[in-house]
Amino acid sequence: MLSTHRDAIDVIQTVAAGFAALGTTGAVVWAIWGERLRARRTRPRLTIANFDPASADAVELNASAWARLRVCNRPHTRPAEDVEVLIERVDVLTSATDERQKALAYSPAPLGSLADRALKWADRASPTVKIPPDATRRIDLLHIDQPPGGQGTPTELKLTFWDEPQDGRHRLPGLEYAITLAIEGRNIDRLKYGVTVSFDGQWLNGHAIWGSVKLGPVKPIKTK
Repeated sequence: MLSTHRDAIDVIQTVAAGFAALGTTGAVVWAIWGERLRARRTRPRLTIANFDPASADAVELNASAWARLRVCNRPHTRPAEDVEVLIERVDVLTSATDERQKALAYSPAPLGSLADRALKWADRASPTVKIPPDATRRIDLLHIDQPPGGQGTPTELKLTFWDEPQDGRHRLPGLEYAITLAIEGRNIDRLKYGVTVSFDGQWLNGHAIWGSVKLGPVKPIKTK
């Protein structure tokens, strides 16, 4: 009987030790994978909102007009760090006529030379920004300067780079473009978006310019 009792105690102790080891292993596994799951769930996720000419996306300032796009981080995430928005490519959908080119006295640079240049963050001096959760930062995508002739005078769109090219390659004399943007940052996945821009080619004073400049919906582009 004593031997049987001892055997039973040994079995209970062995089972208890097994459960303890299993619990320790589970705790270690959860510590590793649980942290990974939390990091994945709270990873910053950025989007670009559609241009709204009735909001602060559209700015008229000092004889110029600025078209801005909102870059948004979703709620309940970590801040997105060192975010920049680059031009990936620009395609002409409707070219300028020879007459318009002559009026602008300008020959456009190859559009391929615009690739991988960082756009300017609105009212900020750095090419990168931090975007907290549930927050928005704006980029200056395009601007138009009032020409000397004023109302109704031919003019052009200009891409707004953080470091503006001195050779004028940021000038877009055409009437319609497809622009591909890339969002990059230290702790985010690289994202691509596309937007079309059309312009009737003439300056209009005040908020009326946004009847002349139109931005289509911003659409995500799948990356491989």
